[in-house]
Amino acid sequence: AAQGVQACARAGAHGFENAAGCSGGVAIDLQDLQNLTVESASKVAHFGAGHTLGQLYYKLQTKYDLVVPGGAESGVGASGLFLGCGRGMLTQLHGLACDTIQGVRYVDARGELQDANADTNPDMFWMAKGGGGEFPGIVTEFIVQAFPAPHMLHARDCTFPPEKAKALIKTWVSHLPEMSDPVHQMFTHITMWNSMYVNFPSLCFDCTPEQVEWFEAKVNEIADAVGGGTCHSFGHGWFDQLLFEAGRDRGVIENKAEALMDRNQGYGANGPVRASKNGGYLADSYDVSDEMLDTLTNWTFGEKRENYPWSLLVLIYNMAGPKITDVPASSAAYGGRDAK
Repeated sequence: AAQGVQACARAGAHGFENAAGCSGGVAIDLQDLQNLTVESASKVAHFGAGHTLGQLYYKLQTKYDLVVPGGAESGVGASGLFLGCGRGMLTQLHGLACDTIQGVRYVDARGELQDANADTNPDMFWMAKGGGGEFPGIVTEFIVQAFPAPHMLHARDCTFPPEKAKALIKTWVSHLPEMSDPVHQMFTHITMWNSMYVNFPSLCFDCTPEQVEWFEAKVNEIADAVGGGTCHSFGHGWFDQLLFEAGRDRGVIENKAEALMDRNQGYGANGPVRASKNGGYLADSYDVSDEMLDTLTNWTFGEKRENYPWSLLVLIYNMAGPKITDVPASSAAYGGRDAK
């Protein structure tokens, strides 16, 4: 920096905005920063900034039976996700990734190692919780609150033809406030491929029989209101879900938990078709206009589909819930806390 050369840090190289890339500058690859320790009484984890999510999930569960609320894709760098306030399957249960941060260790612009927490460099601590690629330093270690790892996931998966996409989205959105309550221990989302189907998968984490009964009834209520779909239920483990998200069924990651430790497996490294355009958008209201839904379904299943030489995937996630909105907005740099 003193020589006027831009420097950028890279942990997983997943970011939509390519914050890890600086043409003409120096990219600092953090992947060798793999330290991990846990304070047993408090379940506070200290982890090196080079971990991918797959590596972090695998180590936390196999060594400590713990988890952190991060994203779903194993090849994503944990650093970018935590700094950017990422979300994932456990967000409604444990909150945003950045809200678990209790401190960071970082290298500042002068090359000096610094700590940031509620008492030391509190402005940098605030910036670490949602500042993303704008954080003015290179984080080398995170200190975060971890939680008991999930073991049994009860899944209910429903599939509909494309003409049901609009009705499904509207019905699903109308039930999101209730499904976002952490008491139900669930995650739900909608996926739309331009291969002519729309999927509505939901998960219940370590649920009691009573929670499973509520979960099944709620998913069935939505599916029955839409009509024309098929649903089935099954159970599996946390690592099974992570491997599925990483592309196991597409053959881009081995079907074994240890594969989560290999940053060169999964969609990011071995996907048969590289993504040429990614993007994410936050909606701050549960009111979804017919015009927006018509445009979305037309682009996915209609006229645009015939001209696409590539696959198109639309993911619609549940973004809200008390675990997110009950945290004061002033506590973090993150600006998307009101997203639905």
